Amino acid sequence: MGNKFDELLTQVGTGWWNMIYFITTCYWYLLIPPQVLSGVYLTPLVNHTCLPPPLDDPVEISSDSCSYLVNNSFSGEVEEFPCNEWEYDTSVYINTLTKEIRQEVCGSRDAANLRRSRFLHQLRQQLLSHPRSPVHHGMPLEVCEVKYRSVVGILTGLPWAIGTMAWGGVASQVRDWRWLQLYVTLPFVLIIPLLFLMDESPRWLIVRGQCDRAREILQKAARWNKTQLPSEEALKKLMLDIKEELVEPEKPVLKEKQNRRWTFLKTPALCRTRPMRIITFIFSLNLFISALVFCGLSLSGANYSADPFIYIVLGGLMEVPGYSLTAPLINRVGRKWPTIWGYVLSGIAILLLVFIPDNIQWLVMTLAMLGKLCNSGAFMIIFVYMSEVLPTEVRLQGVGATIMTCQLGATIAPYITDFVGPLVPWAPSVIFGVSSLVAGVAMLPLHETLDAPMPDTINDVPNISLKPRLSRRKRDVVVDEEEKLNKQPA
Repeated sequence: MGNKFDELLTQVGTGWWNMIYFITTCYWYLLIPPQVLSGVYLTPLVNHTCLPPPLDDPVEISSDSCSYLVNNSFSGEVEEFPCNEWEYDTSVYINTLTKEIRQEVCGSRDAANLRRSRFLHQLRQQLLSHPRSPVHHGMPLEVCEVKYRSVVGILTGLPWAIGTMAWGGVASQVRDWRWLQLYVTLPFVLIIPLLFLMDESPRWLIVRGQCDRAREILQKAARWNKTQLPSEEALKKLMLDIKEELVEPEKPVLKEKQNRRWTFLKTPALCRTRPMRIITFIFSLNLFISALVFCGLSLSGANYSADPFIYIVLGGLMEVPGYSLTAPLINRVGRKWPTIWGYVLSGIAILLLVFIPDNIQWLVMTLAMLGKLCNSGAFMIIFVYMSEVLPTEVRLQGVGATIMTCQLGATIAPYITDFVGPLVPWAPSVIFGVSSLVAGVAMLPLHETLDAPMPDTINDVPNISLKPRLSRRKRDVVVDEEEKLNKQPA
């Protein structure tokens, strides 16, 4: 079906119908960075000091600002009082969410409440942002001509980079978290009319057997793109042929054996076959690591830079070549090895940060930005790669399931930077660097998808072997030896 449908998309052409999907996706990715990276400016760790009552004349304030000492004028002894109010450093942030939820900053219970509040805020932002991204990213690829597929898949990442730079720029001017959140949330209203203009993916409808609806959408697409489709009868016949190819004869199963099957083993399509289980695991692992490293670097402005606003802007700027240069690269050399090398180079750059002194600020910033650039490129390629590896019947399910690990990685990242980092300064760089190397190695078993038709059913997915493959020359030698053995007389 892949070749037939791709030929059909070529007849539909590229025009306003395809642009609706592209524009909606780009606009969505433009708005997402302030939500995913909100913790940078909404819940930063702000310096504070104890603010004793005006009537007290403190002799000394504890180093942790949890108490202060006062001379008792009657007894002449020094008494310790708990601190109930604090003065926060407003040189960078005027008002933050951290300041408001931290009513009391002393004591293990209050610290736990603060961490739980920051965790819930980060989790809420991830849940509001990511679940829709697989739909928006996969839809433009499913309605795109084959020759533009890789370019469209990569260029949809550019709005993310622009949104990241805009997030740093707006936050540098609006230092109050309430107004800042309002400014970056209001533009979401404009995406609602775009969603009503989008149609369901005709590829997905054909796979589901809804050929009449798919035919109507394709005819609408041809009108919008000012192209000509085959006649309605020919198009209907093509739909039926495709549907017949997708229908597989059911194998007879003994009733006793069928009753012994566990329901959860036959329900998830992503785990139905061994290749699908391997693919799902690899992409889940890679998206977890990608988000962990990506958000970890984005949230490490306090560790790698003296200015958190410039750091975010430069980080977004580094994503521009990471997204744009990968488009011609994967068209020439494929998807697999650019992704692997992106992860490996990112891991090496981040690990080098462990050995660089903090006073060499320019080198620390350069390596951090290099790691961000390579990770961004690999992160963007993997979405194109995953859309081409997963079959159409479970593509959105697969991307949606693997994106959950992406959310998990993005949620864990702040704890590595904010809580592990202050205790062991070199630990975040080691965690992020080693994780990137693991992500690169994990991609080795996957097959290349350059110029290959997108699979439509699970049975179309090629077999995957975790054993090391022989080189072409060694395979030829093995084949020649087998042929010689077969020609020898018995």
